[in-house]
Amino acid sequence: MLLSQVELKESGFHVRYFNNGEDALNSIHQQKPEVVVLDIMLGENKLDGWDVLRQLKENTETEKIPILISSALDERSKGLELGVCEFLIKPYQPSKLSKTILQLLLKKQEHEGEIMIPSDKEE
Repeated sequence: MLLSQVELKESGFHVRYFNNGEDALNSIHQQKPEVVVLDIMLGENKLDGWDVLRQLKENTETEKIPILISSALDERSKGLELGVCEFLIKPYQPSKLSKTILQLLLKKQEHEGEIMIPSDKEE
């Protein structure tokens, strides 16, 4: 199991993993995830991470899904030009991925900033 899989599972995320772009795109179109984490290099497949990113951004049904790239390749400027929200360069701190996903989810949510906390006294 990859370190990122362990981190995300321990952070309480429900995650689906894919090792090729074709399967990932099919699943994304069917189930519309809250966030997509892409690696630029997807092995020996027809589609690499850039191809998946372009197809998601060109489709009106998926263009607004926040996309985060997690890659050993430092191509941050290209990623930002193509519409990614965040670009993490491996290796990074173990908790960086889950913290970045949480930040993306918070930005995506419409909220009024109300916070509810337990009180140590009755009111």
